Amino acid sequence: MFGRKPILDGVSARGLLLTLGLSSLGLLGLLATNDGGGGVNQLAWYALAAPAIGCLGGKLGLRFWPLGFVAPALWMGAYSVSTASSMQAAPTPFYAALVWTGLFAAGWAGGVSVLRRGWGGPGWLLLLSAGAAGLSALVALFGQSPPQSVVAFALDLSPVTCVMESAGLDWMRHASIYELAGSLAPDARTPYRGMLAGPLCLVVGWGLVMVVEGRARRRPNVQPTTDLLTES
Repeated sequence: MFGRKPILDGVSARGLLLTLGLSSLGLLGLLATNDGGGGVNQLAWYALAAPAIGCLGGKLGLRFWPLGFVAPALWMGAYSVSTASSMQAAPTPFYAALVWTGLFAAGWAGGVSVLRRGWGGPGWLLLLSAGAAGLSALVALFGQSPPQSVVAFALDLSPVTCVMESAGLDWMRHASIYELAGSLAPDARTPYRGMLAGPLCLVVGWGLVMVVEGRARRRPNVQPTTDLLTES
């Protein structure tokens, strides 16, 4: 229609099954929804796991469009269903979904760019995400009164902080970091605004995917990982 290819043109049943398998890894966050805080643990898992799961998709040689949007969309649906009866659900989870979609896309780009360098990438990305999320607590261990600018910067680097605040949650007053954040002056840092952070993360992540997938298509000697697995 209108001379354009159908959205699912070239998407195989095998690709869909692999995509659903990747989506199920993110749905493990449903196991942590009984936190009494409107699915906070579920959001935290999405923030931590999105880059690593996206990296798996890139390494499997799947097409980001449209398959790369399946997992983040399913996670959003799972969050909405699991918190439907909660009075403490996030006010703006849609913006948080844009953030984790951008993180997922960035990980996907990493998987494509290191297509033939083993399967350690997803694990390293998961460790990197966890390290960035725990950096603020690590900074606090270095002294009784770490500089406020350092603590604020560590909080800003955390993907969990970005997802939580984009979802409209008062992350600075959450029990997990209240003792640390409570020592910060009100003007020590500006919370992420979902209306800006969400679209920005999505555009940056998708842009990275477009760049690396374009380069991969121009390298005919690079064989998709799925083909390599089939031949072996």
